[in-house]
Amino acid sequence: VLRNDGKTKVTSGNIGTGMKVEVYKGTEKKAELIIIIKGDITGDGLSNGQDILDIILFRRYKKILTDVEFEAADITEDGKANGQDILEIILHRRYKAGHEL
Repeated sequence: VLRNDGKTKVTSGNIGTGMKVEVYKGTEKKAELIIIIKGDITGDGLSNGQDILDIILFRRYKKILTDVEFEAADITEDGKANGQDILEIILHRRYKAGHEL
């Protein structure tokens, strides 16, 4: 697994959106796959307030998302990055923290 720069190998920590997996057969590279983690727009492997902020900024035309970032932001897979996706991040974080709705 390579970091978003495409050069640095990930040896510990989180795997995040935009990182790449290279598939080899022997020494020949057969494929390169881009990792997309729903809700992880920033590529840090987490789904948190910064990711929510990125969706808000995108919706207000203050931030441009790459295709990979947009795919991570569109949690509901409806072709949009909007309030419903923000809600999904919030609900996921509450559930992970053990809070009931």
